[in-house]
Amino acid sequence: MSHRPGFLMIELILYLFLFLPLILIFLNQIGYQYNFLHNQSNLSQRIINLYTLERQIIKDLDKAPIEEKYWIICTSQELLWSQEDRAISWSIEKKCMVRKEGHYDRNKHKWIKKSKNIGAQNIEGFFELQWAEKEKKKELKAIILNLTIQGLKDKQVRIQSFIAPKNRNI
Repeated sequence: MSHRPGFLMIELILYLFLFLPLILIFLNQIGYQYNFLHNQSNLSQRIINLYTLERQIIKDLDKAPIEEKYWIICTSQELLWSQEDRAISWSIEKKCMVRKEGHYDRNKHKWIKKSKNIGAQNIEGFFELQWAEKEKKKELKAIILNLTIQGLKDKQVRIQSFIAPKNRNI
């Protein structure tokens, strides 16, 4: 059995052209699946962070005083209240949810000593407070927290929480 020169090279090129499209399709599918799973993983992590942030805000607001005199700033973008010997603030600044804690001077309207933590980035949202009149005093009835993050393909993930601080003495 003798081979003519160059026959194996032609055979190799033929096999290469037959299997190359299959290999390219397979590699393309692997790349697509990797990108899809990577994006899903990132979105899942951002949603987990969003719910963790929500729990932290609820934990702070659940301990917040209900009487109006303890609340310093109540806007749709910032909540600031004094509690015993410290002040706590949650605010949305440049698409970041920021928590501040420390000492706040009501007269000068500025922080004297504070620690600042960024809870989440690339977030939009607002606070909505509902007050109730009780014996000629305003008391906090509820806080509605709306948070939104950007999802995949221009879809948004929104959560809304209704927080009713407990009635207790400060």
